[in-house]
Amino acid sequence: SSGINAEYGDSFSVHCFEMLRIIFFGFLLAQLEGAPTPQQCSREDVDFWGADIGYRSAESLESCEEFCKETAACVSLTFRVSSNSCWVKNKRGGLRGPSVKGGLVSLNMECGDIKSDQTCIRENTDFY
Repeated sequence: SSGINAEYGDSFSVHCFEMLRIIFFGFLLAQLEGAPTPQQCSREDVDFWGADIGYRSAESLESCEEFCKETAACVSLTFRVSSNSCWVKNKRGGLRGPSVKGGLVSLNMECGDIKSDQTCIRENTDFY
């Protein structure tokens, strides 16, 4: 472990290196076991605002998901449960990324990274 410390610096860097290694092998394992289904990727009370390429009324999240699959360039969606509104989008996370909004369910059609551990992220820190 002293070689890792010399190469990567402090214990925080070692932790990040280990987490990245775990994430990488977790990703490989997910590929072997099959990627998560879009419904496993759904985020309750989250809005993917903007980047809309289509709208329709949908009976359920599953129906909204089918609409996305039928729409060229669709990579994500937002579904409003109370009105059965379905917006399909051409950007993962919408135009500005996810935001908290009650009554909505959003999902990226491909989301293999939703369970990644990001505890080693430090905001406003330059590791140069």
